[in-house]
This record gives sequence, structure tokens and C-alpha cells, in this order.
Amino acid sequence: MVEALRHRAGKFRSLDRIRKMKTPEALDTLLFDDLRALHAARQILGACIIGFVDEISDEQLAENLDYQNFQGNSYSDQLALLVQHLFNHQPIIGGSLQRY
Repeated sequence: MVEALRHRAGKFRSLDRIRKMKTPEALDTLLFDDLRALHAARQILGACIIGFVDEISDEQLAENLDYQNFQGNSYSDQLALLVQHLFNHQPIIGGSLQRY
């Protein structure tokens, strides 16, 4: 899904910085060696998400997004459902970081 979002980022200027981020090879890939770097990346990601929400239209949310997961399985889902899934994970990720 990350690559599909990177491809679509061309439509959304707010996602330009996400296209430049390193893509993890697996869900358990460690992308940052220290909390400061992780915090800085999370700040950037948060700003991108806010910009994306301001930029996206109802028509675009109704479109389907074709993507592959890390296992290579192909899917096609409505973008609105994928955005909802992203927002559902934000409190979990933030809560996990605060414990450390």
C-alpha cells in the first residue's frame, strides 16, 4: 500500500515528503535508531496527513486504490476506507511511542 500511496502522492502536494521516506521491507523493520529521529519523522508524517485531509476531495475519497501488501497480495479498496484504517492506527502508534 505504501508504494501505491507514493504513486498517488503526485496528485497531492501534501504527500510529497512521504514519497521521499524510506520504505520498510517488512512490518517489523526498524527505520530509526533513536527516539529523536523517530519523533522528527512522526512530526513530518503528521503534517503530511493534516495537509492530505485538507487537500483531498469527496470524489477522490470515493475512488478505488489498487495496492499490494508486504506479502505481494493485490487489493483494490475505496480510498476512504484506507484513510479510515490509517486514522484508526494513529492513536495506537502514538500510544506505543509514549510508553517508551
